[in-house]
Amino acid sequence: DRASAAEQELLEFRKTRRHVIGPNKTQLADRLRPFAGTEFDTAMSHFEREIGDILWDIEEALHVAGWRQIDWSPLPGASAIQRTSRPLAGSALAQNVEIELHPGYQAALKPVAEALIEGLKSVGIDAGEVPYTSATGNHHAIHVLVGPKR
Repeated sequence: DRASAAEQELLEFRKTRRHVIGPNKTQLADRLRPFAGTEFDTAMSHFEREIGDILWDIEEALHVAGWRQIDWSPLPGASAIQRTSRPLAGSALAQNVEIELHPGYQAALKPVAEALIEGLKSVGIDAGEVPYTSATGNHHAIHVLVGPKR
């Protein structure tokens, strides 16, 4: 029984987040539509297929919800990733999906960030808010950081 349970757990862990979010993107967009117009930028821990795919899918759901994606605005010495037909993404250390808010905008953006986190969790994506460490000048935006599953 324990071996069977461990095998099932491994299969679930190895399932890509794209397979988890895929059939639920519309549900996620519907949940986040009340916050249409929210500006966000994105970053990823490193370029790997699974990370790039789930970032793409999250961006797509937010776009459908009416959110406005802006280029990552790297601070001096920080790097960014140019992608085809998408705004500039940042390079940041992250695990799972992390949401960061600049301390100066915490009060205004906290309810939106909580809705985003709960929406992602509701469709099976591990997400949470983390302390602000982003190397971007977009202090007014919600920062969506994606890294490997843990």
